[in-house]
Amino acid sequence: MEKETIPESHDLPNKPLIEAIFELRWRLDKDPARGTTAFRLLFGKYYEKIRESYPEVEDQPVSNVPEAMTPYMIRHRFRAAKNQWPLTQLGSGIMTVNETENYHWETFRRRVGEASRALFDAYPSEISRFEPTGAELRYVNMIPFEVGNGHIIDFLDKSLHTSIKLDDKLFDGHHDKSKESNVDLQIGLRLTKPHAIGVLSFGTGESDSKTGILWQIIIRTQPSFMSTTHDDIMKWTEEAHEVVDRWFFTLARGSLMETFDRGPS
Repeated sequence: MEKETIPESHDLPNKPLIEAIFELRWRLDKDPARGTTAFRLLFGKYYEKIRESYPEVEDQPVSNVPEAMTPYMIRHRFRAAKNQWPLTQLGSGIMTVNETENYHWETFRRRVGEASRALFDAYPSEISRFEPTGAELRYVNMIPFEVGNGHIIDFLDKSLHTSIKLDDKLFDGHHDKSKESNVDLQIGLRLTKPHAIGVLSFGTGESDSKTGILWQIIIRTQPSFMSTTHDDIMKWTEEAHEVVDRWFFTLARGSLMETFDRGPS
């Protein structure tokens, strides 16, 4: 019988996580020349503040293009070790912190806090005003599923407690009951704690040459409620993570959660 009790948040031995991402954006200067100068100073000062944790620098191909032509695109990547995770990324108007299989919330939260503080401290506000405009906490999960060999909609219903029903009248009696070839579903919900838009996304996809269900949980700020200080952004991030945890453990309760708790085979 399905377990209806929602599990408490806990680390999973066999977590489905592909990547956890924190993203912070800020308004670009209306004067491209001033904005370019500010970013180039920021790049050097930001690296100095985070280099102990992320000594490996990777310049992305877009870094060869002028900053004014690449707004909100990642130009530089800073890794904990060569070709390793975690990492933080920087571009004109955007900073991220990314983690994969070694993710643990407390460690990730600390890294987000360190990167956010480094950004606030490093930004040359004397040249260009620093004005955060948006933050996002995103979790990308991959659940193994043989696309084409099973009914995806049934799987979402039974394993992820998400029901999709198509009206039989769509098919005029000619539906052959064949298995779905793909699914791409996204639902946005307005939240009040934190003030944000919460997004649930389910879609077929591929990771490491394996097909499955890509399940994303995204919490993103509402523009009119954007926090503009480091402390407020961290408070928002903690509240956003509480929503992510509640949604994850609610939808994965039951047989699917048992597979996450068993550990890798």
